[in-house]
Order: sequence, then C-alpha cells, then structure tokens
Amino acid sequence: MRLQRAEFEILQQLRSIPAFTGRFQQLHILLSGGKDSVALLQALHRLQTCPPDWSGVKFSLTAHHFNHKRRGAESDADEAHCADLARQLGVPLFIRRWTAELEDRIAAGANFHAVARDWRYESVAHDAKKLSGNSSGDGWWICTAHHRRDHAETLLHNITRGCGPAGLTGILPVCSAQKRLRPLLWLSSVTCDEYIAGKSLPHREDTSNEKSDYTRNRLRHVVMKELEALNPKAVEHIWNLSEDLLKSSHSVQPEMSAETAIQRPADASISIGHLQSRQDLHRFIAQHAPEQIKQMTREKLSNIFTHIKKCALTPNIPRRYNFALSDEFSLILTDKHLQITATHADFSNSATTAGRKL
Repeated sequence: MRLQRAEFEILQQLRSIPAFTGRFQQLHILLSGGKDSVALLQALHRLQTCPPDWSGVKFSLTAHHFNHKRRGAESDADEAHCADLARQLGVPLFIRRWTAELEDRIAAGANFHAVARDWRYESVAHDAKKLSGNSSGDGWWICTAHHRRDHAETLLHNITRGCGPAGLTGILPVCSAQKRLRPLLWLSSVTCDEYIAGKSLPHREDTSNEKSDYTRNRLRHVVMKELEALNPKAVEHIWNLSEDLLKSSHSVQPEMSAETAIQRPADASISIGHLQSRQDLHRFIAQHAPEQIKQMTREKLSNIFTHIKKCALTPNIPRRYNFALSDEFSLILTDKHLQITATHADFSNSATTAGRKL
C-alpha cells in the first residue's frame, strides 16, 4: 500500500511513542462527521490496514459519534452519515445521544460546552476501558482531529482571556496522562490542509461553525484570516513558539506518566459562606490543587465563582453539582460546602441506553 505524505508522517510519530513499541493499542476516534475528523478516520484506517511487520505498529480502530441534538434534522443527518462511513470502512461505531439528565445540568446553570466535552471524553473512556478489559488505562487512546489551526486559535483564545505561560503551550499532540492522541497536530498546516482537501471520503458541514457569535468562530474566521494574510506562515510560527516553550519549561511536561502527571489532592472542602470573592476561590484551589490553578485563566476562575454563587442561591440545585476544573479535578457544590476532588464523573451510565454499537 502506498501511503500519502500525511499518513506516513503520522505513522512515523506513532512509531516514536513508547507505548506503541511492540504492543497492541486500541484507538478510539471522536467522529463528528466534519472534514477534520473524517480525514483523521481515513488516515488511521489506512494505517490500521498496513502489515504490522512493515508499519511497526498494530492497533484497532473504533469510532464514537455524539449527537448533541442542537441542530434538529442536521444533527440526525450527521449521525446517519457517520454510521454510513463506519459501515463502509468496517469500523465499529458507538453512538450516543444527548440525554435529559445532561440537559438538566444546563438548565441548572452549567456551561453547555463544558458539559458536552466532559460527556464525550468520559463516555469514550468508559467504552475504552470496557473493551480493553483494563481499568488502569493501559493499551487505549482517545483520538481527536485537532490540527495546528485549532492549536493557534486555542493559544490566542487563552491570551485574550488572560493566561500564564502554560496557556501558551496550546494543544499537545500526545498527553499520556489523559490518554489523548491528536495525530493531525504532527502535520504542518500546509500538509494537513492538502490531505483534508484531497480525502476521498465525504463529510458534513456544521452550519453553527460559520456563525460569528462564538468567540472561537470569530478568532477562526476573522483574526486567523487576518494573521495569515499578514504572514502565510503565522500558524506554523505560533506552533513553533509553543514547541520552544515546552522544551524550555520545567513545569510543563506533556509526556509524564499518569502517576506523576496527576497529583491528586486529598478531598478538601470550604463553607460557601467563606467564598466572598474570586480571590477566596483562587486561594482555596491553589492550596489544594496548585498545579491546576497555574492553568486557569482569570476569566475561567471568575466564571466558576459566578456560577457557584448563582447555584448556591438556587433552591432546587442538584445535591452534588459539578464544576470541572480540568479533566482531572472537579469542584462539587453541595447545599453548604464546596469540595475539590479528583474527577470521577460517570456520564456513560446515563448514556448507555442511548448508544448502540454498529
């Protein structure tokens, strides 16, 4: 089989990951049906069918589609399209649909994008552990189709919200602690664009991505276009800046083991009455999860504080309301206290009845 340039570059990077050396891995791709995730599906499928003796890697491929039920018939058409792609390639597919329980979290004041993101990652992790029969997290990875333009948008977004040096590292191609792989980040923006444009599989367009009322969309359609008009290599320069920061930083280590990367604190709590300002919340988190506070922007901290005070005044709040600090830590709000704890949200159980394997 003759690989395209992008596919071969991804293969070379997979070979360099110690976990892939002589060991079978399970790759779980988040498939939205958009052009980026479809291109990644095609690349990984082609690499999966290469003879392992030649490729040097051996893995299975499973796709996961999440129907957020936000665009009516469009969302259902995305789901059907992903099902057709999976059948065409012979790739197992898990489908999950937005539930009433998740909608209740939004009604209670939680951020939709944060809830949806946690739902996706927690659900895929649940399926991956079940399929692998290994709850320790070995032998499987969650693959997303983030590329270098996404990385540049994330970095600019972090800057506009107010971030420290950690926010300038953007998105990492490999994060062992969170079991994440983002293979398209290994490709230059030119190589990635050419591969996506030349893929043979059809894709769907999410019309909400064209709206400019979202900050990220304005960055994508206005700011990034202006930057690339000033310098066509702007995306690559931003990527190189993050790479240089990672190499020179002693506090950011993307390839730490799960045991050393996640320093889980003992559960701690504070009375709601003692949280009178954003600074009080900052001190509480910094005391019990110092590494997490380094990665938080002022805007995120302010938003969490505002939501906490709002929910604390709401009489019908769920008994244990969850605020995600990161993929590793959450704040749990009860009727009288705020508790910081290692994340163990289980969105998978409520979504199991809405999912099916094709």
